Amino acid sequence: MEYAVETLDLTKVFKNREKGKSRTVTAVDHINLKVKRGEFFGLLGPNGAGKTTLIKMLCTIILPTGGTAKVHGYDILKEADKVRSSFGWLHGETGGRALYWRLNAEDNLRFYANLQNVPKDVAEKRISALLEFFELDKERNKLVMEYSTGMKVRMMLARSLLANPPILFMDEPTVGLDTIAAVETRKLLKALSTELGKTIVFTSHNMHEVEQL
Repeated sequence: MEYAVETLDLTKVFKNREKGKSRTVTAVDHINLKVKRGEFFGLLGPNGAGKTTLIKMLCTIILPTGGTAKVHGYDILKEADKVRSSFGWLHGETGGRALYWRLNAEDNLRFYANLQNVPKDVAEKRISALLEFFELDKERNKLVMEYSTGMKVRMMLARSLLANPPILFMDEPTVGLDTIAAVETRKLLKALSTELGKTIVFTSHNMHEVEQL
């Protein structure tokens, strides 16, 4: 079986200096895991366990110190461009870096679709479908800066699906959300898995959340 995600002794060591002394931190230590296609896979651990570092390596944002991984069958070191076209990524950050607040929902998604080389005619159809799926169609012309936190998370989920990737990396997507928004986000993630058949790698430090999903 070819797995959606497979890590091979994946390791990340950070080195820095504090007060003139060198310091080494092993954030990810020879991780080996296999995620089946279409699986909803949970990574559970406390803050500082290395979950985000692992996801960033799989997304080719940072390079591993040792080992490697395959995403959608592509090696993260040798085939980074193909890896990047295979996933959507959402991180638990609803501040100014996640979306362009002075643009409305449609213009945000058009901008990101263009960055991901989604053909214009395909992008327009997909944007309408995503806004409807995430129940944002009535708010499509509203500036994102006026959205609630839950609506911003739905926008980021829509953004991660613009290129229709087979794999989604969801790095603590409910962090900072109130109870209602967190419940809503979990329902949407379940729908993405069951209705659209996406492979989802989900990180959390919340045992209750992981048990529900």
